[in-house]
Amino acid sequence: MLLAGVLATIGLAVIFFADASIPNAALLGAVNLLLAGGVLFSVVRAARDPRPRMVLDRDGIWYRDWPVGKVPWRFLRGVYMQGSRFQTFACVELRDPESFLAALGEAERRKCRSNRLVRLPCLLVPHGALDAPLEQIADAIGAALAQRTG
Repeated sequence: MLLAGVLATIGLAVIFFADASIPNAALLGAVNLLLAGGVLFSVVRAARDPRPRMVLDRDGIWYRDWPVGKVPWRFLRGVYMQGSRFQTFACVELRDPESFLAALGEAERRKCRSNRLVRLPCLLVPHGALDAPLEQIADAIGAALAQRTG
């Protein structure tokens, strides 16, 4: 939402106040407003999506923003916190990333290379992505993993 607001403000400022000093100011402002609309649409659509963002069940863990589908418990080693005070992640660590990737289809492997939440051997869950505090999520994943793997 913040990015959409900044883009819209820049677009409006360019259209109304920089007309004489910037060539094609109206076009530049309109492009910024279109980008702001696209970002806003994407954020609103994601926020209104009724599907759960994460599921922990007897078969494994599924997180909507990972391009790998459900990750079976047998592939997981543990979970811990990582990152900085500006961006913290719960790192769900894989036991053997190579065998995990081998179990995926070619399309999923390609998506893994470009997804910012896949940093092997970790699958990342960013702070603020879910409704619960990240520490609580990491604890729940850790408890479920301990229960499933003994």
